[in-house]
Amino acid sequence: MSEISQNLQCIDFHTHIYPQNSFRNHISETQNEKIKSAFKYYSLFTHAIQQKIHIIPDTIRKNFDPLLLAFTLPPLAANSTAADLNTELLNNNIDFAIVAAHPPVITNQHIIAETNINKKLIPCLSLNFADAELFTVSNLTNPKFILKINPMAIDFDLNDEKVIEILELWNKNSWPLVIHTGALHSSFFKHPEAGQIESLLTMVEKYKSIDFILLHMNIFKPYEALEFCQKFENTKVTTSWQSEELITIACKKLGSERILFSSDWPLVGNNIEIRKNMIQNMLQNGHLTTAEAENILYLNAQKILEAYFSKKL
Repeated sequence: MSEISQNLQCIDFHTHIYPQNSFRNHISETQNEKIKSAFKYYSLFTHAIQQKIHIIPDTIRKNFDPLLLAFTLPPLAANSTAADLNTELLNNNIDFAIVAAHPPVITNQHIIAETNINKKLIPCLSLNFADAELFTVSNLTNPKFILKINPMAIDFDLNDEKVIEILELWNKNSWPLVIHTGALHSSFFKHPEAGQIESLLTMVEKYKSIDFILLHMNIFKPYEALEFCQKFENTKVTTSWQSEELITIACKKLGSERILFSSDWPLVGNNIEIRKNMIQNMLQNGHLTTAEAENILYLNAQKILEAYFSKKL
């Protein structure tokens, strides 16, 4: 990590923490550190590939989505727990990380438990009415977590009374709502096509005061995400899964005030270091000003979180 990158404050707006896996129970910490080190080379390779996949036609690419997703999984064996994330935050000078649930693999309860232990981790719970008690209006009036919706992973119905109640509350308060964007065709997701950016049109049009944070910039169709966001001022994008070139384009089209740094750690592997270095490279190469880099890495997230939680970070 360079001196410039170390000096930049940073909030990672979207990460994950997995429960301890059985593989970790059978190896020593020394062995695990060696595996992590080896995976850094794997991560450089997978990052280089995933940043170019958007040029492949959708009709061809979606047939390979299961294989592409499989490439993101190996690093999880050695580097995916809350303790691992804390090490990454320290090594890369990250002030806070928002950690998102993904039921049933990463439960909302797991996120709550881990973020109660480490105050650098900010909980992001995934709307899932199997955890109905978490998403009652009485619990949400003074929310203690960021709310995320992943339309690919749940039976998300805009006409559902509970959904309407939550969205109206968020709209009334102009709160941030984190939304997965980017279709991934895999049996891991119930409704892959619901990840397409256009599927959000009705919701974004109707709830104009919600601050929609569109994760991953629509993954393999980032230009569609940028076009969508140019039409709707109540949207922002995150940097995960995108190249320096596309982040630069996003900055020009939307302004740095509407871009949030995120790594999607630990998927793809070693994300935090690689992705923070990308912002540093853009700054050094003149593609970002210092003010723009500070907005993307820290200030935009700080403004959102302090307003939402009504307290200083």
